Amino acid sequence: MAYSRQMSRLFGQALLLRVLTLALAMQDIASLRASCRKQLWLTGMQLKSGTFGGMASYEYLDHMLVALLSARMRAPSLVPVVILTASDEAAHIKATRRRLMDAGAVAVLPHKISFHDNIIKAAGPSRSWVQGAVGSYLRLDVPTFIPEVRSLLTNLDVQLDYILWTDPDVIFWQDINSCTLPKPTLLSLGADVAHEQAASAGVMFMNVSAYSILFPSLLKHAEEHEFGTEGVALDQSLLLGYLGGTQSLLPDIFNYKPYWGMPRDVIGCPSGRPVIVHMQGPKPSQAVCALKEYRRQRPSRDQLIQREWPGRSETLKACRLDHPHHVYTAWDVDYAYETDRGKMYFTLADEILTYKRWLGNHATDVTS
Repeated sequence: MAYSRQMSRLFGQALLLRVLTLALAMQDIASLRASCRKQLWLTGMQLKSGTFGGMASYEYLDHMLVALLSARMRAPSLVPVVILTASDEAAHIKATRRRLMDAGAVAVLPHKISFHDNIIKAAGPSRSWVQGAVGSYLRLDVPTFIPEVRSLLTNLDVQLDYILWTDPDVIFWQDINSCTLPKPTLLSLGADVAHEQAASAGVMFMNVSAYSILFPSLLKHAEEHEFGTEGVALDQSLLLGYLGGTQSLLPDIFNYKPYWGMPRDVIGCPSGRPVIVHMQGPKPSQAVCALKEYRRQRPSRDQLIQREWPGRSETLKACRLDHPHHVYTAWDVDYAYETDRGKMYFTLADEILTYKRWLGNHATDVTS
């Protein structure tokens, strides 16, 4: 009897200890959430005449509008600020600002890249196409425009010492606040084509003060390497060469690629879904165009590996995937077909269409 009472008392004490531990843990979580702030998200693009890589400026703008609206709907803790550089007159930027603000941008800043003329000089007349791609260098120029961004956001409780930068062609599937991502010593980069490799500047998490200190030496490195204009990756290859592997890794869920296939069980991913989907390579409308034909043509695995079967070339041309810059982009479509028959691209295409319809119906009252 005495033994039974002692065991009962010990069990009660153990249960009480577990309840107290759980209560304290919940309190810590609540305290952490309360201390989390909004997260600054920067994105940018170049407004220009003509095309680059087979895509016109207005098509990149469409992607940015969708990105902003997806953040408004699914990532309310983000504070979006858009940086625009233009090869045309300032009126081009003024006409675009209203559309971006309607879609959810908190601010839109015009900015000429501080080393713009150096890029053009390094490219020379033999690589004049670089003039239509200098907008990609905006992300490297953060130290020159971040003071103005900070001055615009002084009344908001937003993290400004660490910034999230993405390309325009992303969609947010989960929220991101100041507590979501580990603070990098310098820069965290997402994966490029291969998983879990810090090699893509398309999504970056930046320690602003640390990067600003190194910025002058990065520019010196850029001068010594023709600002990366000898290749097609431009600023990304330049940045990776400068970092030399010192960058941190962003988990795949923060730079998830559609050609990786539909995520089924992504470890550490809220609700089993990526946080940021980056439409690197073929855009969903192009990919779906090709994948519909792939599903009809039904290439074998060997044909996919060889990247050759009857009708493939005609399909790529019809879907605007035959541009010289699209060699790897076309391979991504092959990869997507092999991975999940393109299901991820079809899902994204439907989602983008929904966002575009919403933007069309609410062009003037989005911010009301």
